[in-house]
Amino acid sequence: ALALALFAAAYSPALWWGLGGQWRPVAYPPAYARAEALTRADPRPGLILPLPWERYAAPAFGSGVVLNPARDYFTRPVLLTDDPGLPGVPSSDPRRPAIDRLAADGPAARAATLRALGVRYLLVDAAYAAPAFATDPCLALRAADGGTALWEFRCLDRP
Repeated sequence: ALALALFAAAYSPALWWGLGGQWRPVAYPPAYARAEALTRADPRPGLILPLPWERYAAPAFGSGVVLNPARDYFTRPVLLTDDPGLPGVPSSDPRRPAIDRLAADGPAARAATLRALGVRYLLVDAAYAAPAFATDPCLALRAADGGTALWEFRCLDRP
């Protein structure tokens, strides 16, 4: 057993040293900690929708494509698709067209989509351009830092 372990260590040194520097720790932006505190303290129901919402994402605070960290970071339920988001591969998620239109939709259509999905918060990465969110009367900016913004959807409980 010892010989096998020494053999494996000798022939796979890249695994022991972070693939030659390709693996390195990345800190979450401060907005993640503030977003977690805010969403955890909120007793009202509702999901967090990270944008982009693909299973694999390239967050602004990272150094490439990674498994979307939102589902593991937040205690509140997070809405993610299981689609890998690969170009040319059709989506099997029926929610995709509505979510893909969120930034382009007007406030009424955006509110209808978020209400139908049960979304209380949007966690928006800098890579997801959504300037329309700033003028949406149903969205309130709750935290922003390091390329990440948390928006509260205030119209979830309204008819």
